Amino acid sequence: MTADTEATLSLGELLHRLYRITYSKVLGVSIILVFAGLVLVGVIVDQAPAWDDAAARADFLAQAQPKYGTLTGVLSRLGAFHIFTSIGFFVVVAALAVSITGCTTHRLPQLWQRWRHPHTRVGERFFTAARYTAAVPFTGTPAAALRAATTKLAARRWRVIESGDDMAYADKFGWGPLTTAVTHLSFLVIMAAFLVSGLAGTSVMLDVPIGDTGVPVEGTALTLKVTRYDETVDQATGRPTDYVSHAILDDGGTLVAEHDIRVNSPLIFGRWHFHQYSPGGFALDVTATSALQGQVFSGSVPEQYTSSDGVTSIGVFRIDSLGVNVQVETPASGQTSVAYASGVVLRPGQALFLVYVDGSDQPSGMDAIAPVDAGGSVTYGDLTLTYNRRTQYTGILARSDPGTWLMWLGGLLLVAGMTVTFACRHQRLWIMAEDGRLLIASADRDDPGFRHDFDEITAWLADEERSN
Repeated sequence: MTADTEATLSLGELLHRLYRITYSKVLGVSIILVFAGLVLVGVIVDQAPAWDDAAARADFLAQAQPKYGTLTGVLSRLGAFHIFTSIGFFVVVAALAVSITGCTTHRLPQLWQRWRHPHTRVGERFFTAARYTAAVPFTGTPAAALRAATTKLAARRWRVIESGDDMAYADKFGWGPLTTAVTHLSFLVIMAAFLVSGLAGTSVMLDVPIGDTGVPVEGTALTLKVTRYDETVDQATGRPTDYVSHAILDDGGTLVAEHDIRVNSPLIFGRWHFHQYSPGGFALDVTATSALQGQVFSGSVPEQYTSSDGVTSIGVFRIDSLGVNVQVETPASGQTSVAYASGVVLRPGQALFLVYVDGSDQPSGMDAIAPVDAGGSVTYGDLTLTYNRRTQYTGILARSDPGTWLMWLGGLLLVAGMTVTFACRHQRLWIMAEDGRLLIASADRDDPGFRHDFDEITAWLADEERSN
């Protein structure tokens, strides 16, 4: 044997060992447990939308802070807020796909062999030691009795294979175990749906003012308007039990859809689904103008936050072209006025703008800070900020998920595979004829359904023999 041959054999052995690992039951169960753990975390912990910058990340963490407290930072570092788009999740899904594929390719030849070339002959001891055994008396020759029994089984759609003059094998749904491949395929399709959704799916959270002002869906020509918002509140708890947004969707200025959006009743247009994800609240209609660039912002700023002392409601918006974040504060509900350390007093109906330049944690232009009434403006350097009015907004989630059809396909394959596997369970019988009786036996696992079928078969074989 040459060195080249030895090297080839060694490589082949290595590949064979790697293949054996893929269908290891211990490895497969371990991967499934890890996968289930990640999915559980993803379901329990709020998942963040895909953020493009540090400001968006900080915005989400600020919203998560009241719910998770000191664990917020830990969960963020562990990646718990974006489980389904994390590299670790994709690695686990890929490992599970390899394990399922290896298991399937390993078992299919065995299942095919059992179906096409079953073990048709067994020893005499089998007919006394098997889980299911019965004896049917007969008159006549053993060969004639065996032929009569197999003819009756074939008439009831059992596949019969004779093994000599004294023994026969019969089975039903011999192809049934092969449908486990369909179930395994469904898992692969569902995991592919996870990957496609994580890599190519898009989620956009829209804070839509209630009225005639539309909000564009980033990256599209779509504009969503909410003209009416209705909320049903539980009188005992004060919590909303149902909220409905009457939404109108424009595509390039043309109305394309109109729908009452509820939590479980989205507006659907093409690949986009618009879901009601929060009841919303109050927002501030704001306009920002730069002396050099003209209008740099115009829109509704939701008051999503509350100050640590609970005295002000806060909304934040970003002006990328100027590299600043603008914080808008109004007195919180029940506050008659808010006094700042600088001496500024903020009264109901007024708004206070605080401008934060990137890289600074202190507002700029402190000497120019002053509250403004609705319709009023304040200037910070060359930036003029106008507080137009206070409005309401509602939270709409715009979701484009190209993996949805794969998830549906995987679900249908899973249901079909599981249904056929359990409804068409492989049933096997061995029959041996000896002087004066037919011995019938099966080694199938203990099952009340098959026990009933086995008893029924032996009963009608006995009835047929008596009638003859």
